[in-house]
Amino acid sequence: MLRKILLTACVFACFSFRYEENKHSAEIAIVADLSGSTNGLLDDLRDNLWNLINYFNRNNPETELRLAFVGFSRGSFGLENAYVRTLSDLTSQYDFISYELFRMVGSVEKGDQYVGAALKTAITNLSWSNDKATKKLILLFGNSRADLGYVNYSDAVQAAINKGIIINSIYCMKLDTDHRILSKWHSIADGTGGSLYKYQVTKRSPNKNYTQGAQRLIDLNNSLNDTYIPFSKKTSEVLNKMISADVNSLQMSERFFISRCLYKCNGRYQSYLNENDLVAIYAKHGELPDYNRNFFPRDLRKVKEDELKAIVSVRIERRQRLLEKLNQVLIEADYNKLSENPIDSIFAESIGHHF
Repeated sequence: MLRKILLTACVFACFSFRYEENKHSAEIAIVADLSGSTNGLLDDLRDNLWNLINYFNRNNPETELRLAFVGFSRGSFGLENAYVRTLSDLTSQYDFISYELFRMVGSVEKGDQYVGAALKTAITNLSWSNDKATKKLILLFGNSRADLGYVNYSDAVQAAINKGIIINSIYCMKLDTDHRILSKWHSIADGTGGSLYKYQVTKRSPNKNYTQGAQRLIDLNNSLNDTYIPFSKKTSEVLNKMISADVNSLQMSERFFISRCLYKCNGRYQSYLNENDLVAIYAKHGELPDYNRNFFPRDLRKVKEDELKAIVSVRIERRQRLLEKLNQVLIEADYNKLSENPIDSIFAESIGHHF
């Protein structure tokens, strides 16, 4: 059911150089225990990131979502930080979040799990909006005692209430789960008007046997990426992060790549890319922006400007056709053959209930 919703949500975009600015905003921070007892959770979160975004966009087409990610319980995060690290502040540049998540090692041996400190970091250090109309949500993942460490989780809950932040607690179930531990996670959610979810972490395995439809998506997406031209350090970074997110979503399962493609066809994302792409800027203004050839693809660095404009004009039309074909393949593919991760339902219910 969720997959059909996501498909309907995202296969409506076309190659547009203008996208109306959103009138509303919403903010979600994922706060996740990344210790040994939750090994596999990082994979689930970074693989299903695009489903979260797609579902939100479908339900809130006029609202811009800002996401953040705070990890805790890893020794590398430092005792001085209570083993908590902000991997991304609140942002709508999701490719950068994906990049940071995939830089991390998926599994570790163990870690000290300080839930109160993690919540305090998310509540006090992230750039939450001061606008009371902006809905705010924390998705808290973990399976340890909530009362460990020097920060009282009850104080963190009160700080969330003061800022108008709702907390959904997602407890990653273990065979020996103590219900007294679970009750504290329940109280974190209840205190802020949130909900408690029980979740079994998925142990994924590589899958390189793509369906014919998925291979078609891969080919079209690669061709689409070839139509973009970076022209500065900033635009090069943006487009490199785009390609990195594509590659990372594909490396384990075609389902994750399909979700990524659904997001990528969204007009909001294309509008963001257009701001960082020489082709789109030329199409919009009829002239080339100030550019540094050193950031061009190698085959374009020595072409004359008239030739460059001719190449850009061809890429404008080619991108339009590729986006249309990509949408069509997404519509025609048989998604019933693809398994869903239980985390999708948690994302869907959280967004549907609070936004």
